[in-house]
Formats: sequence, structure tokens, C-alpha cells
Amino acid sequence: MLIEKILISIIEGVTEFLPVSSTAHIIILSKLINIDLSLPEIKFHILFIQLGALLAGLFVYIRKEYLNSYYIYRVAVSFMPSAFFGFIFYKAFKKLLEGNFLLMTIMLVLVGAALTYVDSTRYNGKVLSKEKSKFTLVDAFILGIAQSIAIIPGVSRSGITIVAGRLLKIKKEIILDYTFVLALPTIAAAVTYDFYKTTNVVGVNYNFIHLMTGFGVAFVIAYLTLTFIRKHLKDVKLRYFSYYRYLLAVLVFVILYL
Repeated sequence: MLIEKILISIIEGVTEFLPVSSTAHIIILSKLINIDLSLPEIKFHILFIQLGALLAGLFVYIRKEYLNSYYIYRVAVSFMPSAFFGFIFYKAFKKLLEGNFLLMTIMLVLVGAALTYVDSTRYNGKVLSKEKSKFTLVDAFILGIAQSIAIIPGVSRSGITIVAGRLLKIKKEIILDYTFVLALPTIAAAVTYDFYKTTNVVGVNYNFIHLMTGFGVAFVIAYLTLTFIRKHLKDVKLRYFSYYRYLLAVLVFVILYL
């Protein structure tokens, strides 16, 4: 079971901050290695390793250039819609959408198409002089509304936020960086709320070694992923994430429906 949990932790570390839907990856992996995601021990493990990815994000982004009023105000404004919709609709969406793999497949394709669009039209580097290096609080609020859509499985928090940011004509490297920063309070709130709402993981008998190993693996992989992406922000091609999402959608469909 340790090997399986390490695999889940690797997937979590790689995909949590990227626009590829970590949820879809974990579901696919669970089917391939025959892990029951409804087991309390597995639920607890997934929640806990998300904290490892969160800690990695904090290590990467807790630095002077992000600890200023510009970022703090915008992150706070962006976070409000996600917190509001998450709190109001959590229970309804959890029941309605959990296990809806067809919807997840559709969202993988749709958001992938949106990423292709914003990477290949007038929003790309050809009009950099007209793109924003900075954005307003209104823009931040719109980004927060976009991020709240990620409650739908397969959408991806970072994916939909990047799309919204590019449509607002925010420079690609700026919106990518901001998306990762915005993910930190969002992940923290989501994990905390999941712990609170998922009562059947409280007091579960877990293997401490497995838990800490998974946490450490998720931390290291997430840290390496974020560090690599940040070094190549200007060179990132969003369409490549689109192509990957299309392949993932096909894989989900084949595994779950054929």
C-alpha cells in the first residue's frame, strides 16, 4: 500500500498547481492501481498530502516581492468569490458532481480548448505592448469568480484562472505567477473545509509512516514543479497543457466507459 500512496503523492505534487486537473489524475491512477478513493484512510491521505503541496508553494512564494500590498489586496479580493461559492455550494456540488466522470471528461476538453484559444489568438505575445503587467482589483475579482468554477471536476483551479487572466489581457507570465500565488489560500481553505466536512476521516486509523512519506513526497515534487515552471514562465506554451488535457480526457473515457 505504501507504493500506491507514494504514487498518489507524486501525482498530487506534479499536478496540484498545473492547469491539468489533479482530481482527474488521482481518479485515473486509482482505477489503474485499484485503490478505493472512498476509503477513509485514502481520503485522509489525499487531504494530508495536499498540505505537503501547499507547504511547497509557501516555500516558493513567501518572499518579499509577494508580501506587499499589491499582491495581498488582489489575492484577498480574488479569494472572496471562491470562498463564498465554495461555502454556499460545497455540499450540493459534492453530491451532484462526485463521480460524474462524463462531466469531468467534458471539462478537460473545454478548458483545454480555452487554453489553446488564449495561447494562439490576439492574446498571445504578438501584442505584448497592449497586455497588462499589472491588473486592477476588479480584474482580481473576476479572476476569483473564474477560479470558483473549478468546483466542477476536471476544470482545474489554475486552468480556468489562467484562461480568465489571458482574456483580461494580463501577460502570460504575470497570470501564471499570480495563479500559483492565489492557489495557496485557496488550497488551504479547501483542505481545511474538507477536513471539517468529511467527518469520516476524523479519527481514522492511519499509518503514520505512510502519511509522512506521502507528505514529504508531495512537498518535494510540488516544490520542484513550481521551481521549474517559475524559471520558464515566459517560455510556457499553454497549448501544450491543452494537448495533454485532450489525451487525459481520452484516457478517462477509455478507462471509465469502455
